[in-house]
Amino acid sequence: MNPLVNGRAYDWAQVVVRMSNATLPLYGVTSISYSDSVEIENNYGMGNMPTSRGYGNYTAECTLTVTMEEIEKMQASVPSGRLQDISEFDLNISYVHPETARIVNHSVRNCRITNNSRELNQNDKQFAIELTLLPSHIEWNSNRIIGLGNK
Repeated sequence: MNPLVNGRAYDWAQVVVRMSNATLPLYGVTSISYSDSVEIENNYGMGNMPTSRGYGNYTAECTLTVTMEEIEKMQASVPSGRLQDISEFDLNISYVHPETARIVNHSVRNCRITNNSRELNQNDKQFAIELTLLPSHIEWNSNRIIGLGNK
């Protein structure tokens, strides 16, 4: 593979994040983190080398940091005003490369918001809140294409 000269890497400007139950992307996202893991351990039989592997539970995690303006819009969509009462949704993340037109899609599936808090400090220029999501699983490179107007 040849090195890129004057090439462009994926960056924050190319990220589009949308909740499956919303018509527009979440414009107030300032940070997103998602990952998954599986418990895997070696099984031993005769001798000191593993003879097989055992697989345990799958776990997916996601945090989303959004602006206060975005939080208020989300809360207004729920009669109780509790973010935890928002019904399950998929969080769709697309990385759109402007030079190659390649789109990478990830779907964090069946999310529930588990917290609703505020923290603001003197001289803060922006009011952002970190939400912890409880997803069921992550679809890496899913075929869901999201955009500014389509679901």
